[in-house]
Amino acid sequence: MPSTPSLESPHSVLKARTDDLSRNVFGFLGLSLDAINFASLLQSMEATAGNASPFLISTPNVNFLVTSQRNSEFRESVLLSDMCLADGMPLIWMAKLLKIPINERIAGSDLFGRLKSANGTVVR
Repeated sequence: MPSTPSLESPHSVLKARTDDLSRNVFGFLGLSLDAINFASLLQSMEATAGNASPFLISTPNVNFLVTSQRNSEFRESVLLSDMCLADGMPLIWMAKLLKIPINERIAGSDLFGRLKSANGTVVR
């Protein structure tokens, strides 16, 4: 049985601040995945950039799915993310088979490739 994070855990504090009801999120083989496109992701990041609190993004791929089945701490860290993006076409294909409306692959490498830290703005 997985352990529940304590109230003092930074993750539980973060989750208490996150408005999960505004997310378009789907359970996917034990993990949550956000149905979001790249433009909406960039808007969310811009909206949260001025906040003092962290905004955790996970980019699950097939390896994440396998690892999360074997490692409960890893699975919990992904579940506690503020946003989980489908990173890998096999996830998109599985989503289509399961009729889950996740249509766009958003790779972590693509995301970070488009960010510039020189002036803190997101490059489109």
